[in-house]
Amino acid sequence: MAGDHDEWLALCGLIDRFVSRYTNPRTSHQYRAELTALFRHVGVTHPRLLGDAAVNLWVALARANNTRRNRLTRICVFLRWCARYELADPRLVEELQSRENLLRDTPPLYGKLQGKYPARWLTHEEAYNVLLGVCDTSDVGRREELVLRLGLAGMRVTEIIRLPDGRRFFFWTGNAETGLLALRDEGFPVGREERSESNW
Repeated sequence: MAGDHDEWLALCGLIDRFVSRYTNPRTSHQYRAELTALFRHVGVTHPRLLGDAAVNLWVALARANNTRRNRLTRICVFLRWCARYELADPRLVEELQSRENLLRDTPPLYGKLQGKYPARWLTHEEAYNVLLGVCDTSDVGRREELVLRLGLAGMRVTEIIRLPDGRRFFFWTGNAETGLLALRDEGFPVGREERSESNW
């Protein structure tokens, strides 16, 4: 039992070394969580003990296409890094990424096609009359209409924020799933009583 514990500690140390290369905490968390889940599922404690059938089975357990694609990509990145230090068999990466691996051809899906809650699309009437209709002709109203129109044109929140001077006018508040794109008051003639309405 003590030997198993030591092997798991060594594996955790190896995963920590690998994820320390990523400065984005979300990226390192995703790698750590998925690699740990893979090794727990397969029941081995070293990359050399992994086989293509076991890895493919773990990848295929994901319900959504995009999750399967991400899992396969992440495990291949990890195994390629391990192979560089002679900790994994480079042939395993070749097998996982070969054209013969059916999971490699899993197509990406967009628009929450496989989501638990399907995407809610606005009609033209809802988007341009109801939603934009609440924006008045004040500076705040015109600013809000601009952001809404950019979103309706297909721009993501991060793309809107990254526009030249975008961070001067917009910022993301809250967490990744329930946050809001808020509008900054700096640089605009917004009165005190209007400031509470400028964030939506």
